[in-house]
Amino acid sequence: ARKPTVGDFTVLVAGAANAVTAVAVNGAAKTITLTLSTAVTPGQTATVAYTDSTPNDTSAIQDAKGNRLTGFAATEVNTPDTTP
Repeated sequence: ARKPTVGDFTVLVAGAANAVTAVAVNGAAKTITLTLSTAVTPGQTATVAYTDSTPNDTSAIQDAKGNRLTGFAATEVNTPDTTP
């Protein structure tokens, strides 16, 4: 019910923008899954940045007590090869 919007994320893959098309939050697992317009292939360099675009409502990354994350700078994410 309190998930961030797709526009709050900036994803770069190999230096090129890759649009976020959906955001899924799993509070129990403490994960946020982003669906991208183009799949990231194993070994590609990818970064994710976040900025809360709606600071006056509940659509933001929050902890269990409701403390909001206002944002984080571009952070490299691991894209491991999971092909058997």
